[in-house]
Amino acid sequence: MICEFINCSEEFWSFWSDVANCVVAITAIIGTLALYLQLRSIAKQERLEHISQFAARYQNIFEKFPSDIGSEKFLQIKHSKSDTENVARQMRAYFDLCYEEWDLATNRKLIDRKDWDELKGGIKKTIQKAAFSDAWKQLGGPDSEFGEDFKKFIKELHS
Repeated sequence: MICEFINCSEEFWSFWSDVANCVVAITAIIGTLALYLQLRSIAKQERLEHISQFAARYQNIFEKFPSDIGSEKFLQIKHSKSDTENVARQMRAYFDLCYEEWDLATNRKLIDRKDWDELKGGIKKTIQKAAFSDAWKQLGGPDSEFGEDFKKFIKELHS
């Protein structure tokens, strides 16, 4: 009787061992899926945070420009020396930020295509304004620190 119980017990435990192995495998799959979804969510959150940081930096720069900076008549208006110096500083900050984004998107591949297309569209719209176009002529000259590839990028957007 004990031998029958042991034989039965071996079959019984073999079955439950197989069930336990299946449960462990399913749990591992669910855990892996949960981890993947969590990492994907974190990546989206980081992407949103980076875009928000860029937006805040743009806002900070544009808040310091005179309110008529986008006007076609901006260059025709006589501005004070301090206003002119402020505009020059902010233009440099603006093009530095554009360069940083360009570098992150094209050289380092850290900005995805969809976000880069949106950022690039904003740069294109802005540099076509007279004051920005004029500033780029000064900042993007032969002695510029921006490099030829970035200058080419701006030239293509400006066309």
